[in-house]
Amino acid sequence: MNQYPTLFLSLKDVDGTTFENAFNMLKFVISSLCSQNSYLETGENIRENEKDIFSRLRSQVIMGTTKKC
Repeated sequence: MNQYPTLFLSLKDVDGTTFENAFNMLKFVISSLCSQNSYLETGENIRENEKDIFSRLRSQVIMGTTKKC
């Protein structure tokens, strides 16, 4: 029990008048979720590459920008 953390992500508040606005809101929601669970970065059972990904999600570095087709 409690071997693997479970994070709950709700997309109900992700909204925007444009795709870019909605995408920015999604980045904020993911970043906030990672910030609320920042204790995961110090876990002993988390690999270094997973810690790096988590940290980048928290700071919104990994999420990039939208691209036009």
